Amino acid sequence: MNLEETLKAMLEAAAGAAKGKWGKVKGFAQTELRTLAEKGRELSVSLATDLADAAALPTEDERAAATAIAKKRAAFGMRGIVLAGEGLALAVEADVKLAAQDAVNAALGVLRKAINDAAGIGIL
Repeated sequence: MNLEETLKAMLEAAAGAAKGKWGKVKGFAQTELRTLAEKGRELSVSLATDLADAAALPTEDERAAATAIAKKRAAFGMRGIVLAGEGLALAVEADVKLAAQDAVNAALGVLRKAINDAAGIGIL
């Protein structure tokens, strides 16, 4: 697995999916997606090693059993990467929500001031 090519494709996919929000999360997402890509590379190396070791076993039954174990280990590894990705999605969602909340609070502050100014006293 080529880390840089995979990361580039991941970033392009993420940017396309995030559309207008990508600019707000790009820096954070790039760092986290690199980490996920690195974990994916480690997983691919581990799987290749496990499969090579399985192929070197003397009997078909041993090879089949070791191959099945290698596939299960890879599936568990990928599940861990997916969970980390879900954590990233939650963090990005929180950042976007915080930005939206800040925007709404700022707008409400302007509205509150306008109402108070119109009333001539600070009632809100």
